Amino acid sequence: MSAEAHEVPGQRNHREPYEINVSEARNNLAQLLDAVEDGETIYLLRGGKRAGALVPADVAEDAERREDEYWSARAREARERIEKGEDEVISLDRLVTEAEGRA
Repeated sequence: MSAEAHEVPGQRNHREPYEINVSEARNNLAQLLDAVEDGETIYLLRGGKRAGALVPADVAEDAERREDEYWSARAREARERIEKGEDEVISLDRLVTEAEGRA
């Protein structure tokens, strides 16, 4: 773990990201959740590598909202292309490829 061992997430230097092994996180979940509710992001390590993260709910909800907005915009673009007669059918794979600039 890059943060000092057994350091309390809520009482640490916020300049460094907090990382904890999954096995240790299991034993400290309530304490980690308290830190996340206070705005911290905690990275979960498996085999010394980041495998996931605990983030405040508003951060996760914002990411979901942005993803929903992105896909809604892509669907509107597809509908407009069909209405203009540019395409009869646009597969999701093609739309994603074009949206990501791989076309």
